[in-house]
Amino acid sequence: MSRPPVQTRGGGYGLDAELARRAAERYDYEMEDEARDWIEAVAHKDIGEDFGEGLRDGVVLCALVNAIHPGIVPRVETKSKMPFKLMENVSAFLRACRKIGVNEFDLFETVDLFELKDLGHVVRCIFALGRAVQKNYPDFAGPALGVKEAVKNERTFTEEKLNEARNAPALVNLGSLRTMARLDIARTNSVTFGAEAQTSFHRAPPPPPPPSDEKVELVTQVRAGKALFEPTSLMYKPERTVAERFGDLTPSPPKPAPENSENVAELANAVASSIPGLSPALAAAGPTAEEEAQEWIESVLGEQFLASFGDSLKDGVLLCHLMNKIRPGLIPRIQTSPMPFKQMENITAFLRACRAVGVAEFDLFETVDLFELKKVPLVVKCVHALGRAVQKHVPEFDGPTLGAKIATANKRTFSEAQLKEAAAAVPILAHGSSQIMERRPFDRSASVTFAYDAGVSGLESPADAAAGSSAKPAPVEEEETAADSSSSSSSSVKPSSLPKSVLSSAALPTRTRWS
Repeated sequence: MSRPPVQTRGGGYGLDAELARRAAERYDYEMEDEARDWIEAVAHKDIGEDFGEGLRDGVVLCALVNAIHPGIVPRVETKSKMPFKLMENVSAFLRACRKIGVNEFDLFETVDLFELKDLGHVVRCIFALGRAVQKNYPDFAGPALGVKEAVKNERTFTEEKLNEARNAPALVNLGSLRTMARLDIARTNSVTFGAEAQTSFHRAPPPPPPPSDEKVELVTQVRAGKALFEPTSLMYKPERTVAERFGDLTPSPPKPAPENSENVAELANAVASSIPGLSPALAAAGPTAEEEAQEWIESVLGEQFLASFGDSLKDGVLLCHLMNKIRPGLIPRIQTSPMPFKQMENITAFLRACRAVGVAEFDLFETVDLFELKKVPLVVKCVHALGRAVQKHVPEFDGPTLGAKIATANKRTFSEAQLKEAAAAVPILAHGSSQIMERRPFDRSASVTFAYDAGVSGLESPADAAAGSSAKPAPVEEEETAADSSSSSSSSVKPSSLPKSVLSSAALPTRTRWS
C-alpha cells in the first residue's frame, strides 16, 4: 500500500515551496522504515507513527549516538520544551556524527529536522551514520544499517615485482601484440558461402622465436656493465643481389667497429656512420647552452664546478661572486650559511644585480626555479642574457664574453633642408602615378579608315606623303538624289573643316552603286 507524499513545512510560495515539493516527491518510505527499525533497535526508544515528529526534539537521536559511543553527548535536554533547547539536542547529534566519522556532505541542517523542511536529508544522514559505525566501530555489536564502507587495502611489493611490472607492456600497447580476430575472406561460387565464412576460425599468428643464447648472454653482460654494446649489430647490411643469393658469391663483410672505442662519443659516431642516411654529426654539434654557460662562469671565476650545473649554483654563492667579478662591489654581502633562506637571499641578490646590469625582466627566473631545481633551463637562459648585457652595459669588463653583443641605438640627425626635401619627395608607393607607361603607336595602314584616322590625328597618309605638299586636292564627286538636288540648290555650301588629306580623292575610298 503506497502512502501519500510526506508533508513538509516549506515556504508558502515561491522557490521555497517548489523546493519543498520536490523534496517531498523524492522521499523514500522504505529507507524511512529501515532507519526507524535501526534507531529503535539500537536506542531502545519508540519513535511513534510520525517519523519527523518523533525525531524533532533530538532526544531519540542523542540516545542513538550514546548507545553507539557511550558519553559522546553528555547532556540531553528532556524536560524543557523550549525550541532552542530542542535545537541544541539536534546540534549535539550532528557534532557526534562528525566525531563518529560521517562526512560533512551527508549531514543536514538543524532546521531541516526541527522545522521538518527536508526529512529525506535526515534519513540519508542516518544511513551515513550506519555506514560509518560499521567502518570506524568494529567492536559495536548492535545491528547494522546499510552497506559497510570500503577500507583502504594498501599492498606492498618487493623490488623484484616492481622491476617486473616496469618491464611489462602497458595495456595501451597490447593492441600491437595481438591480432584482432577476423573471419577469413574466401571467393567461391557455392551457395553456402556465408555459412562457410561463419564456420571458419581465425588462427592466431605463431609466437616469435625465442632469443638465441648468444643474444641473451650479450644483453646480460651489457646490463651488468661488463661489456659495451657492439655497433656492428646496428650496421646496415644491404640486400643481397641475385648472384649472391643463388650463386657462390659471398657478400662483403660489414665495416668493422673501431678498436678500443672507450669514448662514448666515438662509439656513437661509429653507430651513426653505420646507418644509411644518418650523418655522424654528434661530435660536431658543439657544446650545449648549459655547457657554454658553465664554461663562461668557470673562466670568469677561475674555478671549476664541483657538482652539476644546478647543484653548484643553487646556493647562489658562485653567482654573487660572478657579479662582483663583472662589477666589483655590486653585491656587498654574500651569505655563506647553509640555511635555505640564506641561500635564497643570495639568489635574490643575484637577480637584483642582473637588473642593475641591464638584463631584461623576461630573461630572469624565479628564486625557486634554481633553489629547488624546478626550471634549470631558465637559469641557463638568464646566464646567457647576462653575458650579452655585460658586453653592452659594462664595457670596462675585459674578461671572457658569452653570446653576441646586444645592438646599440644608432640615432641619426638631419638638417632642416634634408627634412624639407624628404617631405616634398614622391613616396615610393606613388611612383606608379608619376610616370606614363611607354606605348608604341598602333599601325593601322591596312585599315579602310586609316586615312580618316590619320587626318584626325594630324598624321599624313601614304598618298599625301608621295604627292608632296604641292599636290592640289581633287574635286569631290557627290551623288545626289532627286530630292537632295532641290534642297542643295537653295542652300549655300559651307567650306569643309576636314583636312586636305581627308578631302583628297586618293585618301577616301570610292563607293560604286550597282544597278
